[in-house]
Amino acid sequence: MNLRRGKFIFIDCQTTGMRPPAGHLLEFAWTYCSADEEPVVQSHLIQLPEGHELPARVSEITGIKDLTGAMELKEVFTAFQKTVSDAAAPVFAVIHYAQFEKPYLADLYSRFAQTAEIPFTILCSHQMTKKVFPNLPSQNIRGAAGFFGLAPSGLKRAVHHVTATHRIWRGIVDEVEKQGILDLETLRTWLTEAPKKKVTRYEYRIDKLNRLDLPDSPGIYRMIAKSG
Repeated sequence: MNLRRGKFIFIDCQTTGMRPPAGHLLEFAWTYCSADEEPVVQSHLIQLPEGHELPARVSEITGIKDLTGAMELKEVFTAFQKTVSDAAAPVFAVIHYAQFEKPYLADLYSRFAQTAEIPFTILCSHQMTKKVFPNLPSQNIRGAAGFFGLAPSGLKRAVHHVTATHRIWRGIVDEVEKQGILDLETLRTWLTEAPKKKVTRYEYRIDKLNRLDLPDSPGIYRMIAKSG
């Protein structure tokens, strides 16, 4: 599959806990597109199981205060599975820090498709970023997406995280193409076999002279992205 032209499913989940069954899906978002396309994201709030309330801490970090209009989990799964079914085979999904989402996706398929197997291959953009860009100050979704020019959101919402994951993927594709890596099979082999790069110095998306010219004195500094 060509890295730039091939279509991938980009996924993010917001939840009430770290893993099911103690945690529940609260928001589920995804898009299916190529690296160069602008993502059109589907996102749905999800009704919590009867007797469960939205934790105050989760409400604080997501900004979700009200679940009025939230959909039943099975409805959301049906909509997502249609995207998977309609996607051209083989199907690959890109998720930032995929080990968090995997148990929730496995739980969905176990409950509503009677299978413990997720019917697509998951690629973790966090792990890829660590390999391709080892000198970033942070490879988390906020730091990596910011490095590629996406203004951060103050709240953890699934729509923004899907958009951020897509932007990170585009940055990865741009970088590995410089090394002649154009297809997914070659990239996966390279990620497995390439020696780990030693972190030498941090990379910043700011002119070096401008960065070194910043004041050394304590204070509050407002940093404005190119997007404003």
